[in-house]
Amino acid sequence: MVERRPWWVQMLAAMIGVTIFVALYVVLLRLNLDVSKAAPRAERDHRDIIYLVIHVGVLLGAMVTGFGLGKWLNGLGFAYAVLFIVVLAVFMASIHVGSQALACREGRNDVVRHWEC
Repeated sequence: MVERRPWWVQMLAAMIGVTIFVALYVVLLRLNLDVSKAAPRAERDHRDIIYLVIHVGVLLGAMVTGFGLGKWLNGLGFAYAVLFIVVLAVFMASIHVGSQALACREGRNDVVRHWEC
């Protein structure tokens, strides 16, 4: 039997964990802004590989961290892994859709990547 932590500890730990991965994702995208301006085909392939590594790496890290955190908090590792992945995947999609809208409608390009409108 796993010792269950109080609800507020579980809530705080989950919020801090998700926030750390959201911040990590945004920082990684900002650090790779120059890569998103790739024009020739070889550079676009390189950009796609970098974005694949960023997305899969952050999601995999969130899954493993969520599972470990969930096991430690109350024994529900799978539930926390799914929570981290779903929240992060929704954020990933939202930030790209939002930054594309800012770039193409408002003219504010290069928020998290460079868009061709």
